[in-house]
Amino acid sequence: MSEQKNVSETAETAALLRAIACYETDGNIRGNDDIAKYFLSEEKRNKITNEIYRNAVKAIARNGLYEYIIARTAYFDDLFVHALGENIPQIVLLGAGYDSRIYRYNGSIGNTKVFEVDAPFTQENKLSILKSNEINTDKAIYVSVDFEKDNLMECMINSGYCPLRKTLHIWEGVCFYLTPGAVEETLTALISNSAPQSVISFDYVNIHISGDIGIRRKDESVLFGMDKLEMEDYLETLNCRILQNMDFNEMNRLYLTCETGEIFGKVKTTLNIIKVETEAG
Repeated sequence: MSEQKNVSETAETAALLRAIACYETDGNIRGNDDIAKYFLSEEKRNKITNEIYRNAVKAIARNGLYEYIIARTAYFDDLFVHALGENIPQIVLLGAGYDSRIYRYNGSIGNTKVFEVDAPFTQENKLSILKSNEINTDKAIYVSVDFEKDNLMECMINSGYCPLRKTLHIWEGVCFYLTPGAVEETLTALISNSAPQSVISFDYVNIHISGDIGIRRKDESVLFGMDKLEMEDYLETLNCRILQNMDFNEMNRLYLTCETGEIFGKVKTTLNIIKVETEAG
């Protein structure tokens, strides 16, 4: 990640699918990430207004990926908005990529400090895009981290993060592409530097994957995964209490049920979203 000189293709794909979701006609399914389109090339921004193009992209994102992006975005949106409603002191978007929650919910942030943590190239590129489209960035606290060389917590604390304050950590679409050692190091850092009852939520591949034999996806390889129960046991050993471990069935029910009661589509069965709470001591 420290040597990154190009935008992640998987980040661009996720932005494209979020932008396309804004055109869904069913109110229960329609996405609300109206900023995602700005992260696309001019050619793709022009194409997404065409229904034939949108359907073609959705056909390519087969096996539940499009549905998963819809469900995942809605889930983390809900988590973010709920935290703001509870006036939680801090929210950390770790490996923020093309996440746009700070900008979409800018008016609701209030006194909550919201940190966007990412690699320098990604962050600089994102800021350039936001500024060129006159999107207000004043509520974001940007933390630039060379993940291979820098101390994550040291960088966050230097940017105003306080380990003594209750925090929501959102780690979306990242841990798949890290080695098991990097995942454990990151989680341990978050857990040991968060106040009790802080929340950490992330998505993961729910099959065991060896760090030596990954699954190739676009420009990155999937290197980390655990089955559902294994993940719960693993996080409990890191001093966390499991609040939710949502599988594809629950995502389908909560986020892909149309106004008619029919299921819009089915999320990939190999993907879960988990939410845990840090414990004292």
